[in-house]
Amino acid sequence: MNLNGLIQKFRALFPGDKTLLLSSAPGRVNLIGEHTDYNNGFVMPLAIEHRIQIVFCPNASNMVNLYSCNYDEYDSFILPVKEKSEKQWSNYIRGIYKMVQDDGYDVAGMDAVLHGNIPIGSGLSSSAAIEVAALMAVDYHNELNIDPLSQVELAQKCENQFVGVDCGIMDQFVSRMGRTGCALLIDCRNLTCRHIGIDPGLVIVIANTGIKHNLIDSEYNTRRQECQAANRLLKVASLRDLSPETFDKKKHLLSDTIRKRATHVVNENQRVLDVAQAFDDSDFIKAGQLMYESHYSLKDDYAVSCPELDIMVEIATSIRGVYGCRMTGAGFGGCTVSLVDNDGVIAFCEIMKVSYKEKTGDFPDIYITTPSAGGTVIEL
Repeated sequence: MNLNGLIQKFRALFPGDKTLLLSSAPGRVNLIGEHTDYNNGFVMPLAIEHRIQIVFCPNASNMVNLYSCNYDEYDSFILPVKEKSEKQWSNYIRGIYKMVQDDGYDVAGMDAVLHGNIPIGSGLSSSAAIEVAALMAVDYHNELNIDPLSQVELAQKCENQFVGVDCGIMDQFVSRMGRTGCALLIDCRNLTCRHIGIDPGLVIVIANTGIKHNLIDSEYNTRRQECQAANRLLKVASLRDLSPETFDKKKHLLSDTIRKRATHVVNENQRVLDVAQAFDDSDFIKAGQLMYESHYSLKDDYAVSCPELDIMVEIATSIRGVYGCRMTGAGFGGCTVSLVDNDGVIAFCEIMKVSYKEKTGDFPDIYITTPSAGGTVIEL
């Protein structure tokens, strides 16, 4: 659905001569740095062109009235928020209102129609996008003037405390702070970032396995608990505190499973820094090699891949013009991200589709994207 269709839907559901506003926020793909954000480590995501859009108007009441075009469902709730909805998509917006009110802000309700073209359950952070878009809408129409970093933290709290996923801050950070043409090197400990320019001769290609995951029901929270166990046994505040060399001297203190989880996190943090340097040096071969290393670590040490993701990476290794490929997102399904030379994109898409179909029986959805801007609010 395009923006005109979204506006028409709003006018039909909420008639009247109202000035409408549009809040939108992007999904993200993570080039490298998986499962490091909740370990206070380093990540390198970029905002993608796929977005959540919310057309809204304040209604000067204590009612929030919502309609999701994707689900063809309505939901309404009274402020202050007291309970969750059975409609999961609504809880991302309910949670935002609750976090803002719990922070001491007075807010009024709104009428809103939302639509997104981020594939749901694909690991491209549709949840963070709706949280950021909703928060920016609430902030704007209530004139709260919450600074961007605090918005990021509130959106993360929504996911942690209301939705129930113990995620790190990466997804909300890049959805709010993304910049056109750049990836973000984010330090998840001190919440600073550096913009890493992506050479225009490179193309970011996302391939969707079609295997959906649900982080609330997955082993995501278990992985976080395993990392916390490693912290206790190694007597560090975070695995971020360990260099690969220091970890090698202490890893014998861990059980086999916990050691594997910690091995991934410690080495992944170093890989992120090395990829950032490789982009600075225009060494795309090095960056791609590190992406492959990241995938195999996620498969073997962190155990969050799946056969379909592994098949995609295997296919990518055989295609000319591909520098690197890896699973992206929390895992257990979702997508791969590939770094491809501009001249090789058409061949990549054709070969990936045909080869994946031969091996799995299904054609993958493939998205070509460029680093995009973060969340915005405009008057229509």
